[in-house]
Amino acid sequence: MDCYCDEGELPAVSTTLWRKARKAHRCCECKDLIRPGERYEHTTGLWDGRWETYRTCEDCVDTRNEVHELADFWPAFGSAACCLVQALREIGQ
Repeated sequence: MDCYCDEGELPAVSTTLWRKARKAHRCCECKDLIRPGERYEHTTGLWDGRWETYRTCEDCVDTRNEVHELADFWPAFGSAACCLVQALREIGQ
């Protein structure tokens, strides 16, 4: 997986809310299973003329928030973990 750690493209419109899974989903970040009954972040938006939906488990939402706190940007969906590693390396230098 390539890591692109910069501000993610902002959608033209989007909606983000927390849901409780009624069926299994895959987290867009870690690819782990979001099981029925678990809470997850559900984001739908229009990026570059295409509608996309991202489901993110609670742990990965925490990781994305940590990147924002450390590096002062929001990573693109799917790149939070590698961006966290990069931010920690830069802090250690």
